[in-house]
Parts: sequence; structure tokens; C-alpha cells
Amino acid sequence: MVSRRLLFFLGALLLAGLLLSGCGKKDSGTAGEVTVPPAGQVTRPECYQDIYGVYNGRIDNNFIEIKVDQGQAFPGGNEATAFLLPVEIGEGAAADLKAGDRVKLNCFKNSSDQWQITSLKEEKEAGSSKDVPALGEGDFSVESGQRSVKLGDSDRDVNLKEIFGEALSESVVRLGADAGTLAGSYVKQRVYDGIELGLISGRGSGGPFYVDTMHITGGAHATARGVMVGDSYTRILELYPAKSGEEPAKEDPRNRSYSYASVNEGEGMLLSFEVRDGVIVSITLQVEHP
Repeated sequence: MVSRRLLFFLGALLLAGLLLSGCGKKDSGTAGEVTVPPAGQVTRPECYQDIYGVYNGRIDNNFIEIKVDQGQAFPGGNEATAFLLPVEIGEGAAADLKAGDRVKLNCFKNSSDQWQITSLKEEKEAGSSKDVPALGEGDFSVESGQRSVKLGDSDRDVNLKEIFGEALSESVVRLGADAGTLAGSYVKQRVYDGIELGLISGRGSGGPFYVDTMHITGGAHATARGVMVGDSYTRILELYPAKSGEEPAKEDPRNRSYSYASVNEGEGMLLSFEVRDGVIVSITLQVEHP
């Protein structure tokens, strides 16, 4: 009996040792890491995806120069950097690149301590599609569900509660003399889930009030062309014309404002998108008064 218990105890110790040994091997490195024998030192390849910048041109047959946009994870942002361009990539879509073109790339640091490109393509400018129509009056509206509200709509003609739900807050102020042509007008601010409305009345606090601004911050509210907060900035490039205010053409497309203006009956209308890190964070529609 004692012998059998001793054998059982020794077997349990052996099993525990094997389990501990297996755990030690599993924890010695993670997926995608390379273990360098015999020292056992673990190294992780330094690689980056979806990096944006401006193509400056070729340095020689093997290297090209790109000025990487500032504010990205890639080290040396806003500086000209040399990249090794493999032949197969250089003969592909990258063959037609010209100095000043915006590009998007993936890269890693190779064993020779060089930045090597694994993917490179041109970033198209806004409205590059030939089928993108010019903005019309209908573009200065917001769609929510199956209903829409456009700049200039009266709160007596459109049931805002049915469209946007119950207002979270509301305030009314009378504009002073410093408001220029709008002096004496009443402005009503209404905050709904994901959207804020500014309405204006020149006839007193009793209204009617007309939609003067719409500021989308979230929710299921979209522009007339279906763009929403949270969408990629590429939706703007695909659905809106190339002319986008007076912003520099080579400005970082992932961190900027895209603005579109129109004139209707003497008053200007403005549609603008605020983009941060490639994502639309807010959309504003407003009447620009003389």
C-alpha cells in the first residue's frame, strides 16, 4: 500500500513538472514574434499600416522619399523619410506617382534597419469620381429615419419632435445690437440626441422660428448624400465634389475640415465636415447671413 502511494505521489510530481515546463515554453514569446537563439531574446518587427503622406519622388532605383503626415504613430512625422520600394510594388500602381501626390502606405523596418514598403497607393482627392454631382439646395438638409429637415424650414411646417424626438434642452435668447442685421432677432437653441438645432425668428419670441443651423454629433442623422458621424473620411471623397473651400490641396485629408458652400436667394449656405484621424466627428449645416 505504501509503495503504491509513493508511486502515485511521484507520478503526480512528474505530471506537475511537465505542465509547468509547457507553460514556461508558451509564455516565452507571443504570436508573430521571433525568438533569436541561443540567447532567447525576443524581437518584434516594427511595422505600420495605413500611413499617409506626400510623395516627394525617387532617391535612386531602390528608394523613394515620402513626407509622412504629422500626428500619426509613425516616427518622424512631418519629415521626409527614405523608403525601400520593392520592384514588384514600384512597377504596380506606384509607377504613375508624381511628386506632390498624396499616398497611403504600409511598411516595416527590415533586418538592414531600412523602412521597407509592403503596400503603396495614391490617395484620391475629393470628388475624383466623374459622376459626383454639384451641390444643390437639397444638400443642405439632414435626414433622420424616413424624414428630413432642411435649412430654412419653419417649425410650424415641420414637426421637429416627430423627426428628432423629445428635446433634451431648449433656450431662447434675443440678439443684441452687435448681431448686425440680425439685431433684435430671437434665437432658439434645441438639443436632441445626436444633433443640435439653432432656429431664428425676426418676429418676436412667439415665432415662427426657421432652422438656421444643424450640428450633428452622432446618432442616426445623415446628410442628404448619406454621410454620418463615425463614417470614414473617404465617404466625403466619394460623394462630394472636389472643390472644398480654400483648404490647401495637400493638407492631411485625415485631419481637416471639408466645407461646401452654396448661395440661395441671397443667403449663403454652408455644409462642413470635421475629420479627425480619418473619422468624421461632426457635421454642421448653417445659413450664412449677410
